[in-house]
Amino acid sequence: MPAVSVECETTISSVTIIESAVANNVSKAPGPDSIHDRVFKECSDNLAPGLSRLFQCSLDTGTLQDLRLNAHISCV
Repeated sequence: MPAVSVECETTISSVTIIESAVANNVSKAPGPDSIHDRVFKECSDNLAPGLSRLFQCSLDTGTLQDLRLNAHISCV
């Protein structure tokens, strides 16, 4: 798949990831990835730096890594 040229001024920081994790409802069932929101919420401090780099790289380059092309992505 060719790269798409996109001008994006959005920044995804570790703080943004942690805020999103804290806002998750841990009483809901896991999503298609089978990872419960409680795990994401409790581990967000450790996961946030890597996830923010991954998401920011995708925004900056306008591409998705091959592994995420196979993911179940749904609108919220």
